[in-house]
This record gives sequence, structure tokens and C-alpha cells, in this order.
Amino acid sequence: MNAEPGSDEVLILAIISSKTDQIVRRVGVLGQPSKTLVRLAPSDYAPLKVESVVDCNSPQRESMFCLKQELAAGRLKVRESISSGILRRIIDGMKASKLVRHAYKTMLEPKSAQSSTPLSPPATRA
Repeated sequence: MNAEPGSDEVLILAIISSKTDQIVRRVGVLGQPSKTLVRLAPSDYAPLKVESVVDCNSPQRESMFCLKQELAAGRLKVRESISSGILRRIIDGMKASKLVRHAYKTMLEPKSAQSSTPLSPPATRA
């Protein structure tokens, strides 16, 4: 999710889950805005086989070092890039969440006006 992943030691990851009912209930119990849920269909993102959701209230944090180790060990696979529209909805959802740390939110947008948000391919656990 990081706007400038090459310059950050820690990456913010959004997790896509097919457990939509469970996540929708949890977000409701937490009282978070509906904008913090990004629903995805297989037609939105080809690797998906079923309707899925991103809970923007629960981003994961991982060091670049650990991700590189996971990739090298074959425990992580790089997937195709997600569309800029979906990426924007996830970023907006994280920014709308009262549960996401401010430090994480600042990592979601470019540090300078000249930077653009890269669409890095997502990685998934193998």
C-alpha cells in the first residue's frame, strides 16, 4: 500500500479475505464507517475465485527485509497488480478508519507532489 515502497523500511499490506460475512460483522461491531470495507468480485481482480473483502481497519505491517526473505523462500507469491481504482478505495478506506495508526496513513500518499502512487503487484502467502 505504501506510496513510496522503495524508501520505506516497513510496508503496509492490505489483506483480501473471502470471509466477507465475518469481516462485515466485525467492522459493524467496531462501529467503523462502511467505507472501511472494500468489496471485491472475481471480475474486479482476476486472482479472486469468490466475492471477497478488504478490511481497511486491519492493515498488516511487514518489513521489506522479511518480505524479501519470504519471496526468496517461496512462501510468498507475487500476484498481478490491482487496479488504481481499487487501490484508491483501499487507501481511502484506511484513511477513514479510526483504528489505523496515523503513521501508517502518512505512508499511503507520496511524500512529494511530484511522486505518483505506484501500483506494486500484491504478494500472497504460498
